[in-house]
Amino acid sequence: MPGAFRALFAALSIGLLATPVAAGATDLAEIIANGGCPGCDLSLAEMRGVSLSGANFARADLREADLKGASLADAIFVRADLKRVEMERAQLVGADFSLASMRGADLEKADLSMALFDGADLTGADLSRAHLRRTNLSGADLTGVRGLTARRLAQACGDAATKLPKGFSIKPCGAASRD
Repeated sequence: MPGAFRALFAALSIGLLATPVAAGATDLAEIIANGGCPGCDLSLAEMRGVSLSGANFARADLREADLKGASLADAIFVRADLKRVEMERAQLVGADFSLASMRGADLEKADLSMALFDGADLTGADLSRAHLRRTNLSGADLTGVRGLTARRLAQACGDAATKLPKGFSIKPCGAASRD
């Protein structure tokens, strides 16, 4: 065993087994205490119903995480990997998803009011019955999204770089769209 211990110690010392967990957060209690976990690997995490308003998850890996019913108002998900994340019925009012990868995300019935999706990839996401009041979709890719209706999209805004499903249009964001 001494040889195995030395190999493990060597791997740890050169960073081969280091985890990307910021601030040493290893469980949900630490994530709550730290106000988020930027850069963390939280893929497949079970965080259903968690209350983390204003939390920072910038650059975090949340692929296939379960955040159903979570309260994440004003949370920061800038450049986060949210592919196939489960955010059904989540409260995401004012959250920042700029440049986030959200391919195949489940946002059914989520409250995305006043959220920012600047340059986010929502390809194939489920937006069925999602609330989009004053949501900024500038530069977002909505190709192949499911459940989007013209009525709900009319509550949001975007720009010329916003990629919409065929047959949809979006009003431009003005200075007062995100106040």
